[in-house]
Amino acid sequence: MESAEEWDRCLGWTFELISEDPVRRERARGRLRVTQDRRSKALYAFNEVWRDEELSAADQAGGQYIAERRRTLPDALWEFIPAESYADWGGLKYVLLYLEWEARYPDEWIASAKS
Repeated sequence: MESAEEWDRCLGWTFELISEDPVRRERARGRLRVTQDRRSKALYAFNEVWRDEELSAADQAGGQYIAERRRTLPDALWEFIPAESYADWGGLKYVLLYLEWEARYPDEWIASAKS
C-alpha cells in the first residue's frame, strides 16, 4: 500500500483487536475471520484461473487476491520495506498493533492468527 490513508482505509478497524472492551474485540475478531476467509477464497479463485484460464483472467483474479490481502492481518504486512523507510511507512503502526495484540491478548491472537 502506498499511503498511510490507504492503510487506514483497509485496516483501521483492526485497532478494535486491542480494545479493552471484550465485545468490541470479539466483533473485530469476527471481522478478521471474514477478511481472512475472503482472502482465502480470492487465492483459491486465482489458483483456479491461473491453471485453467487465459492470462487476463489470472491477472484479474490475482488483483482481487492482492486487494483482499490488504484488508486482513497479517497478510497486509507481508511486503518488503527497506529498514531505512520504516519511520515513514504507513504500515508501521499496524505491525506494532499486531505485536501489541499478541502481547495483550495472546489466546485471542493465537486463535485468530494461527488458524
